[in-house]
Amino acid sequence: MIKSKLTAYIKTTHGWEKISRWKLLNMPQTEYKKFKDKYQPFYLGASKESPRLTFNIAQKTFRFLPGQFEETEKQSAGMTIAHLLAQEVLAELDTLNLCLRDKRTKENKKINIQIKVENAVKECYLLDGSFIADLVVYFSEPSEEAYHWDRKLVLKILSTHQVSGKKIAAFEENGIALVEIILGSKLLSLKKISEISEEEENQLKNYIRNSFKKQIYGDLLVSPTSSSKMINSVIESQREQIEKLEQALHQVNQLLVHGKEHYKTLKYHFDELNKKNAELGLLTVEQKNTISVLNTTIIKLEQEIERLNKLSFKERLKQVFKKSTH
Repeated sequence: MIKSKLTAYIKTTHGWEKISRWKLLNMPQTEYKKFKDKYQPFYLGASKESPRLTFNIAQKTFRFLPGQFEETEKQSAGMTIAHLLAQEVLAELDTLNLCLRDKRTKENKKINIQIKVENAVKECYLLDGSFIADLVVYFSEPSEEAYHWDRKLVLKILSTHQVSGKKIAAFEENGIALVEIILGSKLLSLKKISEISEEEENQLKNYIRNSFKKQIYGDLLVSPTSSSKMINSVIESQREQIEKLEQALHQVNQLLVHGKEHYKTLKYHFDELNKKNAELGLLTVEQKNTISVLNTTIIKLEQEIERLNKLSFKERLKQVFKKSTH
């Protein structure tokens, strides 16, 4: 991400207004303080959903307010003025006359495409925040590219390093068209942003605008086709199916865990019952028979006592004499 910005938007009673850094730099100090107190935070785009900016008078640029983004990609401490102006000019153009080298081919085939811009958004987070595009262009013409590219083209201005192969592969996987814009040697300024004058900046911006109106040179890094989109759609569908299967497997595993706990509980009770049965099973067959005989004898004695209790004294005596004579 380019931390420095040359322009910003403010919300006035009449609507959104675009202001340049020179508007603030040329203000008297007291007027500058009032203006900043009234309108800060400034915005990158004409929307309060857009990233918020502040103004750093020492560096003479608008800067992103801290804490808005995760540090997912190494930020640029200071891009050249040409890079910043190229981003501004690209966002203002209605038509992009692209002259591209197709880097997907061995011979770097030349391709000319004229994009009719419907909307352009600066500083877009893509690929789950791992890539920050200088510009995302939305278009409907030419119709063939609009169909294959899903009406969206990502522009990255070549600065100190090219887009990595890993990022290119990620764009291909997600079916997003990617072009790397090449700034010619004449557009490279050795001066720092804080050193360039307003007149020099305007001259450089006009030069870039006139150059870009004629032709914009770059490299076509990713160009999705309808077939690749279909393949990516199948891959995405398979991923969703795998995700559902993983969720189902997780549920089965949870049931298995609960089942194992239930089994442990049942097994404990079963073992306790077996233990009690084992304790009862310590008696021998002979001992069990003896107990059974004793129980029978006791029952008979109890019955005999009950019968005798019902007899009179004389009848009891007769029973005794009868037994003694036998």
